[in-house]
Amino acid sequence: MEEGSFPGVHRRSIFSLRGRMVHAFGGALLICVLMPVLLTWMRFNGAPFDQVMPDGSHGAPARPWSLEDLVGLGFFTIILCGPGALVLTYALFSALRAHLRSAPRTAAGCLLRAALQGGALAFLNLPGYLAFAFFQDPFSLIRVGALFAVTGATSGLWIGWQAWREDRPQERAFPRFSLRTLVLLALAWGVLLALFMPMELPPDPPPEAEAD
Repeated sequence: MEEGSFPGVHRRSIFSLRGRMVHAFGGALLICVLMPVLLTWMRFNGAPFDQVMPDGSHGAPARPWSLEDLVGLGFFTIILCGPGALVLTYALFSALRAHLRSAPRTAAGCLLRAALQGGALAFLNLPGYLAFAFFQDPFSLIRVGALFAVTGATSGLWIGWQAWREDRPQERAFPRFSLRTLVLLALAWGVLLALFMPMELPPDPPPEAEAD
């Protein structure tokens, strides 16, 4: 192992699964896998399931979405998208390790690089495109694209900070963002939340008139 930036701290191989890699995995799964599940459930919470018939037509609505649907959707999303998220996290973390060791870097530069690469790599988690099965309105492309970009960039920030902290143990647990970065994050997540606001439910049918 190489000598790290500080006495007594050793650098692992850029492909090692040890160090802060585990922390990066946990944050990536939370942000890129479970957060989209929560946003999707929030979008459809209280709305009826739309039954799709074998011929492609839409049948009568079934039961409304419920908390059980959130748990079920989360389970299947972890099974389908979790492995891809872990592989992409591993690739990004390893690349950042190599980047940080090639020349002196700054924390801001590392985080910017990680956010941009994370936002781009998120689109490579192919099972995530199954989200289009839920969103079939005119804004579905924008909604799903924003979901990939914002969660991927946010996850990239987390992964970048873990890579930065790996041989800098004196760093705090969370980075100190500039005001501009905080405004951009708030704006990005505000747009994403607006796109996933609960859908407007159809009005209840009027009560049938009583027979004379």
